[in-house]
Amino acid sequence: MNRPEHATEVVLATALQHAVAMGNEIIRLREALERTEYDFKNFHRLLCERVGYHHDPIDWRRDQLSLIEQVALVTVLKQLLGEARPAVEHWGSHDLYDRIARALNPTPPSGGTVSE
Repeated sequence: MNRPEHATEVVLATALQHAVAMGNEIIRLREALERTEYDFKNFHRLLCERVGYHHDPIDWRRDQLSLIEQVALVTVLKQLLGEARPAVEHWGSHDLYDRIARALNPTPPSGGTVSE
């Protein structure tokens, strides 16, 4: 009994199964992408806190380059501060040195989650 209607039904059923499977895969990939974006946004926020840069919860993607420049600046300033330590110890300007060191090394954030 090889009716044409039966063959059409089989083809349609198979196409429907494939469409459902593809839809489920799209949903899974979208959820994975949203989790990854959430995790990266949280990392971005924590990094901003660490280097004293304002985290913009809406336009944080736009601020990537500025954040990189801030990290580079803080890194260079910390290096210069380290190189200045012998002179500071020689001249006795510990108060200024300590204030600069605290400004460049804020207390690390305590984990947390993305703040909107």
